[in-house]
Amino acid sequence: MAEGFNPTLNQKINKWVRSQIKRGIPNGAFCTDVDEPILSYDDAPCEKVIKGKNDAYIVFGRDRTGSLASGCGGTGLTQCGMIDIVVGRFAAVQSARLRKNLPLLDRTQKVSPNYAADAARVYISQKCDNVDEAFGFKKTRGPTSRYKSSVAIKSDHTRIIARESVRIYAGKGRFVYSSEVNETCANGNPIDSGTGRIEFIAANANEDDLQPLVLGDKLKKFLTHQNELFAGILKDLFIVNEQLAQINSFMVNVPGAGPKFAANTGKNIEQMSSKIREQYQLRLDDFNYLNKAILPGKDGIFSNSVFTT
Repeated sequence: MAEGFNPTLNQKINKWVRSQIKRGIPNGAFCTDVDEPILSYDDAPCEKVIKGKNDAYIVFGRDRTGSLASGCGGTGLTQCGMIDIVVGRFAAVQSARLRKNLPLLDRTQKVSPNYAADAARVYISQKCDNVDEAFGFKKTRGPTSRYKSSVAIKSDHTRIIARESVRIYAGKGRFVYSSEVNETCANGNPIDSGTGRIEFIAANANEDDLQPLVLGDKLKKFLTHQNELFAGILKDLFIVNEQLAQINSFMVNVPGAGPKFAANTGKNIEQMSSKIREQYQLRLDDFNYLNKAILPGKDGIFSNSVFTT
């Protein structure tokens, strides 16, 4: 469980920890300096690198997604400023070598950005060559990311947290820079009407298999209409069975055929009872699943916290 907001307790803990550090503790405990195998970053001439002690970097430069020849910076383009925040370069490679009892790579090994093997990163680019391809995705639908400004976040577990609300927007904002110029892409290209698109891809699914989300209000309208049609069919079947029951009851007195018509009458009454139960269940489903009651149904199919347009 996460620690609560208790500054007094934290101060007491830190005071005790510092006393233990002065007395001497094992290397690395209590956030002290630790010796660990860390690779060297092969920085580009245009880059300014802020390096922490523990394999953490902030790199300022031009768009670069791999070697010195990659990205818009490798092509020699301008207006492609980049900030790359990285921790754990080649972490996946180091872990694999550790499992195989191989010696870990050290500072003598220079590496470039590796979006597959680096542990976690936040990548910000004024103009990225292709952010989807850089992160290993095939982009076949929707607007292309080529030469567009990009922000990408990658880690083993990524969280976007808000205390009250999280919104994901795709498309133009509702503002105007002047009476003549609307919002454009960072490279000046116009944003086509209806361009906004949000895609959720999980479990290494094929992007070609993307399917549209269902809109709750429209789904409710459709299902309500279908239920009304079905209720009408049940009502008509009830009337048919009611009329057949009357006919069969009348035909009971026909010599030689009475028992058969009597049995049919029993079946008609049973079917009428069944149709009444089905109509009753249909109304219960409206209440429970489609939130047609005053209070939301216990099994309502619509979320009260996640919405889409």
